[in-house]
Amino acid sequence: MKELNDILKNQTKSEIIADTIEGEASSYRLAFDTAAKYLKNPKTEYEVKQKLYDKGFHKADVEAVIEKMKYYKYIDDYDYCRLFISVKTKKMGRKKMEYKLINEKRVDEKIVRKAMAEFFNKGDEKEKCREFAIKYLNKKHFKLDREGWAKTGNHLYQKGYDWDTISSVLSSIKPGDLDNNG
Repeated sequence: MKELNDILKNQTKSEIIADTIEGEASSYRLAFDTAAKYLKNPKTEYEVKQKLYDKGFHKADVEAVIEKMKYYKYIDDYDYCRLFISVKTKKMGRKKMEYKLINEKRVDEKIVRKAMAEFFNKGDEKEKCREFAIKYLNKKHFKLDREGWAKTGNHLYQKGYDWDTISSVLSSIKPGDLDNNG
């Protein structure tokens, strides 16, 4: 401890400030490098922040890194939403995607709604729901009866479709639409 005090006594105030600034700059650089490595695959702003906080970086460094990454478009929640929607459209409905983006990925609701509006219209959503329903009915060999509709409806709801869309789609399916002619 005595050596540290001797060093500090011999340093001028400007040298101490310069060392502090250099230390802060290296902390920022390390945070930026950590975020850049984490961004091999697209991530949301929230995910990158959490990663940096989990790694122990200070709020000031995290905020500065996020702003710089947003400026250079390394992080763009709107582009992330568009990519997410284009990939997940084949596996889930609009409601489920909205839930995941807003509640799990923590993207601002306005950004999510804007991206959703770009990809979805009611007709496209019904057609995709219909494809899921027919595929599911064929796979499970369900009959077009109350039990078959109930199980298929629950499956479609879990996929993220609303009940209005589901009931409209299920009422439009006829025995000739199915492979097993159930």
